[in-house]
Amino acid sequence: MAQGQVHPQRVVPFEMVVVPEGKKPGWTPMFDEGGNPIGLMNPTFGLIRHSAIVNAEGGYLYDSLLHEDGPLDQATMQATPNAVIVPIEERADGYYVHCHREFRPVIRDHVTGVWGVEVLSIAGGFTKKGAKTSETALAELFEEEGIKVEEASMKRIGYASPNRAFVATCVEIWIARFKVAGVATPDKEESIHGNEVVRIDLFPFGQDMIVNNAVATAAKHLGCIVAKPKEGLLED
Repeated sequence: MAQGQVHPQRVVPFEMVVVPEGKKPGWTPMFDEGGNPIGLMNPTFGLIRHSAIVNAEGGYLYDSLLHEDGPLDQATMQATPNAVIVPIEERADGYYVHCHREFRPVIRDHVTGVWGVEVLSIAGGFTKKGAKTSETALAELFEEEGIKVEEASMKRIGYASPNRAFVATCVEIWIARFKVAGVATPDKEESIHGNEVVRIDLFPFGQDMIVNNAVATAAKHLGCIVAKPKEGLLED
């Protein structure tokens, strides 16, 4: 087993598990004034609320879910933006992305039927209340890739919702040049292993849309996306 790797996790309905004594679930039900359930909330990780889409006059159109993804501001009940960072190393033959392999238990591969996939990932995480997204990107980059950069060398190159249907919270995308400062020390609960360096045009897009979007945004920022492909590239 590679350094930092843990046994793959899997997702199951909550009612199927026995919560160990002394450990409380982080997500708790939300109720309206009449005592009706309207969602789930975890101050550290966000909320999922039964909501409605209305027209300009406030008339009901249809119901939906609203997901605030991240630590909550108790005054607004809005989550702080998340952050990912694409660390770029420039070599003689092009730009390289420093990344790692990570197991994602929630993603179901509908093509293979497998629930839980391993993806090539980049550093990122939730932004703590009161912190800046750039601070999150810096801390996660050092923790997951062992790379340290100065904040002044970073640049925010975009931000987007990972799911336009119901996730309100955007993920900020940062890019940075770097120097190696130490050995990566991933959080013990993360399924991170196998740190890699991949040339940006060969980066294999997988089932994690946050990663795909971040690397594609970095490639565009660096001028690596062209309007006309190389001859023969689209023949297959």
